[in-house]
Amino acid sequence: MNTPKTIFAAITVTLIAAGGLLVAQTAHQQRGAERLEKLSVALSLTDQQKQQANAIFQDERAAAKPIRQSLKQADDPQQRAQLADIHAAARTKLNAILTPDQQQKFASMHQHQRAKQ
Repeated sequence: MNTPKTIFAAITVTLIAAGGLLVAQTAHQQRGAERLEKLSVALSLTDQQKQQANAIFQDERAAAKPIRQSLKQADDPQQRAQLADIHAAARTKLNAILTPDQQQKFASMHQHQRAKQ
């Protein structure tokens, strides 16, 4: 029966769930912004390069999102490989917008990051 208490409870649960999604999305966007800022400072990106890099990262996130969601359900080596391909493609696109000096710094940063893993 749709009593006021039942309706109120349903609305409350919906709002809490939506709030959780908003916080998760905001945190994800924050990490993306931090990633771009670190890269911008380290490589001295121009405003145009920042815009291009942001678009590359947005495309990367959009392509990776369904795979990440699927990997939460079950680990699949093939999907992990797809995710690695998406990241490699983003690195290639990013490298294409960089100057030769920036490319060298970016390669060094990537090697350093890989060594940490």
